Amino acid sequence: MTGYYDIHTHILPQVDDGSGSMEESIAIIEQEVAMGVENILFTPHYRKGLFEEPESRIYARYKMLSLELSSRFPNLTLALGCELHASMDIENIFKERRYVTIAGTNSVLLEFSGRHTKSFIKERISTIMSTGHMPVLAHVERIPALAENLDFIKELKEIGVEIQVNADSILGLDGRRFKSLTGKLLKNNLVDYIGSDVHNITERASHIGECADYIEKKYGEEFACKIFIDNPGRLF
Repeated sequence: MTGYYDIHTHILPQVDDGSGSMEESIAIIEQEVAMGVENILFTPHYRKGLFEEPESRIYARYKMLSLELSSRFPNLTLALGCELHASMDIENIFKERRYVTIAGTNSVLLEFSGRHTKSFIKERISTIMSTGHMPVLAHVERIPALAENLDFIKELKEIGVEIQVNADSILGLDGRRFKSLTGKLLKNNLVDYIGSDVHNITERASHIGECADYIEKKYGEEFACKIFIDNPGRLF
């Protein structure tokens, strides 16, 4: 299989804790393309008090990297989004920043932290949906209130919320616990997207191709195609 989508990346250079240079960004993308990735969504962090890069700089880096890649990889499709940390002022962020949704759609890659409770998650999701946005929950396996409560995830999916997990978690590269949790999510058909969550070329490199091979062998080509191509294709 080829034509994969990667909808969770930190490849834009020098805008968050991801790629530190244009050279590293290009090296990361070269790796992804070699794995069969043909569509990449850039999702730099936005989190009040921690990652608040000016919108103008985000767009400038996106334009600069896109221009650099256009001649190297003419068949590569790029789009801009954001990994948006859930907060109490998230409605204002939607008004202030144009790029935070996925590729200009009404979907948003939404990050919760491990300390967030079920009630907080439920309330924030309800508020976000009331603004006309649809959450795609980032690396759900890292959030105990979600990963350890499959009934809660099922409840959220019934109202349209979608679920993303990390390739490294599935492969066991982030430890046995995350591998076990993502395994349960996959077996219960609760995963909509798999992303690399790549940050650099070394410690947090992309393993999206290896994960796609693993999913295809374990769950079949049709399921792998749905997770890595069909579902994310709708977002683009």
